[in-house]
Amino acid sequence: MDRNLKILAALACVLLIAVLGLLALALNDLRRTVSAVDGAVRQIARVEGVQETVSGQLAGLADLVDDDGNASDDGADEEADGDGQAMPGRPSVSARTLWQDFQANQVRAYEKYESPRIWAVSGTVDSVAYGDSGYIYVGLNNVVKVRFRRDYEREWLDEIDKGQRLWFECAVEGQHEDGFVICVSPND
Repeated sequence: MDRNLKILAALACVLLIAVLGLLALALNDLRRTVSAVDGAVRQIARVEGVQETVSGQLAGLADLVDDDGNASDDGADEEADGDGQAMPGRPSVSARTLWQDFQANQVRAYEKYESPRIWAVSGTVDSVAYGDSGYIYVGLNNVVKVRFRRDYEREWLDEIDKGQRLWFECAVEGQHEDGFVICVSPND
């Protein structure tokens, strides 16, 4: 019986070695697969970086065309940077497109711009002035006015001049009786 036990132990060892060998092969295969997936993910990240760069440049071109009144740069889920160029991250719209949407159908425009509440509205500054009740208004493309209620915003509003291409985060209030679309600073 001692001999049978030794044979069984030897068979168990051989079987254990075979199972470990199969596990090593599976682990090696898994490593190769992970390595291939990792390479693909890195390649996708590079492509996305290029796409973001190209998107920013195309948005800048669209802004230039929009200023001439020939096209618009309405882009859902885009945010504008300090130079007024659209970037991914925040819903954005050009002042001209916002105004055109209200001109075409106010009901649809109210629904479109009510959610999400805050938009990045871009355009060329045409005026910076006090309005009724002490509000400060920044006009964009002669079609949108961004309203600021508090004087603490005046410090940075003093730095704005006509002709600058800017964007503002604001809540779209709607079309005023004078034809302008009014947006309100979210800090108010």
